[in-house]
Amino acid sequence: MIFVSSWGTIFVSNVGLSTLRSADGGKTWKESHSLSIWRMSEDETSRTLYAGVYTRKQRPLFVAKLLRSTDDGETWQTVFEDHRLDHIHSVRWDLRHNRLYISAGDGAHRGQAYSDDHGKTWTWINSGGKQGHTDVAISDRYVFWGSDDNLGRILRAPRTPVQDGETIMWAPEHHIWWVVADNRQIYAGTLTGARKKYTGAYLLASTDEGATWQKLLEDSDGGAAHGAFHSESRQLSADGWLYCATSSGEAYRIRRVPGKEDSPRIPDEI
Repeated sequence: MIFVSSWGTIFVSNVGLSTLRSADGGKTWKESHSLSIWRMSEDETSRTLYAGVYTRKQRPLFVAKLLRSTDDGETWQTVFEDHRLDHIHSVRWDLRHNRLYISAGDGAHRGQAYSDDHGKTWTWINSGGKQGHTDVAISDRYVFWGSDDNLGRILRAPRTPVQDGETIMWAPEHHIWWVVADNRQIYAGTLTGARKKYTGAYLLASTDEGATWQKLLEDSDGGAAHGAFHSESRQLSADGWLYCATSSGEAYRIRRVPGKEDSPRIPDEI
């Protein structure tokens, strides 16, 4: 994980390692939390950070936890904890509705939940073996979820009232590893499912909030155990660029041509 707060503080983490923070642009670093974190989100109005703990499967030593910080990562408090689950897969703050979403796994009780009081109380949207999605993103009108069940599902639900998502996209033998949404523009990166012999992964995009989709890029390095669009910027840049990288070592930036809603995107290899 890499995340930059609205204060400009940089956070980095990897599975099995502690989470580090730098308040001076990366010149110096110190430990922010002893546990590893996969995804973070921020309520920029209150400058509150939320971080999903992702550790190796070793219950009851490590369990699914969501952390909150009101001092830019100097200290953290636990606002969600479930001893039946291993990880927090994703977390997103919905600024318009002051709502916090999480997805959590693994195991029979994995699922999605939300909180309308900054993590004090939680309501499960759905739970079970096919739930606990890998990522959640919020567009102008919808909440998008990506699945990791070898079906490559992208699910979409209205932002309000909260409800379970409807599948609008399938990429069989893939996982939807991440989703990024900005107004009506949606991007999704896949990781090849464990049963698929061909290791290619896809970068998918929609300009109409999921009504139609394009496959923009394919990562087809046959030497990798799994093809994946593995890492991404959690949101688009000020100029509308998405940054992403593959497990085969390629990095890209992509955006829609400014002022042309239906034009092809411009992929730049970095």
